[in-house]
Amino acid sequence: MGKKELLNYVQELRTLLTGTAADPLPEAVTLTVFMERLHTIAARTEVFRMHPTSFEEAVSLALNAEHNFRSVGPGWHAGSAGSSGGPEPMDLSYAEDEEVELLVWACRAGVGESCYCFFERD
Repeated sequence: MGKKELLNYVQELRTLLTGTAADPLPEAVTLTVFMERLHTIAARTEVFRMHPTSFEEAVSLALNAEHNFRSVGPGWHAGSAGSSGGPEPMDLSYAEDEEVELLVWACRAGVGESCYCFFERD
């Protein structure tokens, strides 16, 4: 459920609630129905975490969570156009350079067998 779907869902529930104004549902029932059908992960997590006491408070939390999730940045949510579709290998060149620097430092400092191990690697 994306932002548009969430807004449509909220509007549908508000319309239904308006139709029952003569014999309104208890707030706990309205809140439970909203929370049970909330399928957006970010919104659902935030609403369940905050324990809202009213339908409108839950709606506000859900919409804010959805907005915050989407504003984190492009490509954050699954299925971004920039992904290659598979795992991408990590760039270990910096780690390897740091390892070499540490071995050279250890060799110069005369620490243990580091010089011997360093030159044996080639």
